[in-house]
Amino acid sequence: MTVDYDARMLVVGPLQAASRQGAIEGSYDLCDPHAERATGPEGWTVVRHEADRALP
Repeated sequence: MTVDYDARMLVVGPLQAASRQGAIEGSYDLCDPHAERATGPEGWTVVRHEADRALP
């Protein structure tokens, strides 16, 4: 999940290599159940990207 506070948006999608290294500010690794339930504060937009395949 990546959080964009200025745009009031959460983006939930597959893990990226950079997020695994902590290189993307505001990104967080979530397990599947938490990723499926992720919501933002009232008035925020949630964008979901489905994974074509999991990264090794």
